[in-house]
This record gives sequence, structure tokens and C-alpha cells, in this order.
Amino acid sequence: TATGSVIFAGLTPELSGIAPGASLAPMRVSGSVIHFDFTRLIRALYRCRDRDCDLVSMSLGGPWAGRSLSRATDALVADGRILFGAAGNHTMMVIFPALLDSVIAVAGSNALDKPWSGSASGAAVDITAPGESVWRAWSHVRGGRTVFDTGRSNGTSYATATVAGLCALWLEHH
Repeated sequence: TATGSVIFAGLTPELSGIAPGASLAPMRVSGSVIHFDFTRLIRALYRCRDRDCDLVSMSLGGPWAGRSLSRATDALVADGRILFGAAGNHTMMVIFPALLDSVIAVAGSNALDKPWSGSASGAAVDITAPGESVWRAWSHVRGGRTVFDTGRSNGTSYATATVAGLCALWLEHH
């Protein structure tokens, strides 16, 4: 919900995403953004290819990846897809899948165009976008009911979604 809203949220008084006219194919591969096994992500990547998705925004990661993930990302890029990966939050290094050569690694910045203090950084970062105090939609449970709300949050996941939204606009224009 949160990262998708940064890309896609319709024009409302509460929130507007970067590319509100884009089509979104959400694929949840885990209940956590931290991964030690990318099997479900690999399957989702091939589903993205089968569904003819132009770009993939991955707001998840882990400290290592196998050759299967590298082969999957390489295959999608060879087919003309554009892949974005969150560089990582509160980690000393860029994480996988953003660390793969076929994935564009996205770090987070703040409103002053300075690095967000929680963003991974270094030579493996390809681009930086807003990752601090980003407005997004989110869902949570209150009183036994799922509630949808808006608010600010931090993370390279939001920077990744911002760049993916900008890419969607660029693809639409061109």
C-alpha cells in the first residue's frame, strides 16, 4: 500500500502519487522487507515479465543473493524491463537485489537534497530520490478493523517508488 501509493495514488485532496495514471501490478512476496531467500521474488519477477510490466520497483532486500536472482534480473533487463531496488535502510552497504548490476540502486535523500541519515550509500548507488518524510498511504489495524490512512514515513523504499513513478511518466511520454 505505502510504496504503491507513492507511485500510483490517484489525485485526491489527501495524496497524489508520482504517476497517478500508471497501471500497477502489486505482488507481495513476503510480509517483511528483509529477505534471506529470494525464491518468491524470483517467481514474481518472471510473472512481471509474463504480464508485460515495463518496470519493476523492489522495496525489499537482503545481505546476499544467489545466481538465480541475478539470472532473473538479467533476463528481465534483456527483455527491455527497467528494474529499481531500494539501496537499504540503516545498513553499511547497498543490499540485494539493488546491488546487482541489472538493478538500479536507489538511495534516499531529504528535502535539503542531502542524504537521508538512514540510507545506504556508496559507489553501488545509481540514483538518489526523496526518502525522508515522504507522504504515503498506509494501512493498519485499529480496534480489530483495517484502517487506511495517510502520513509521512522514511526509507529507501519510498525513494525507489518515486524513481519508478518518474520512470513510468517518462515511458508514457516517450
